[in-house]
Amino acid sequence: RAKKATCPLPEKCPLKAIWVRPIHDYRRFGYRVARKTEEWVNLYNHRTAIERVNSRLKCERRLDSHCFRGLDKVRFHCSLAVLSLLAGALVKAMRGELEEVRVCARRIA
Repeated sequence: RAKKATCPLPEKCPLKAIWVRPIHDYRRFGYRVARKTEEWVNLYNHRTAIERVNSRLKCERRLDSHCFRGLDKVRFHCSLAVLSLLAGALVKAMRGELEEVRVCARRIA
């Protein structure tokens, strides 16, 4: 988020206050993270985890072929899909099945 910064020389500077973005806002400055650094690995792992969740939601929670009209209804459907995914993971964690928390598909015997 941008923050307001005051000029250190207010009597000489025509700008009394300016808006400054933090240096770590990569999208604004076109900064690319160097590969194989710790920061790149963390960003890549985070992105991979998000893509994995999106894939599960599309395949198993009908987010790829919904039949709702209107942005509010689609948002509500997406929220319920995420909530049900998290509720299932919570139930498995409370049962002590920590290895099965990431498994969302039903197993048929």
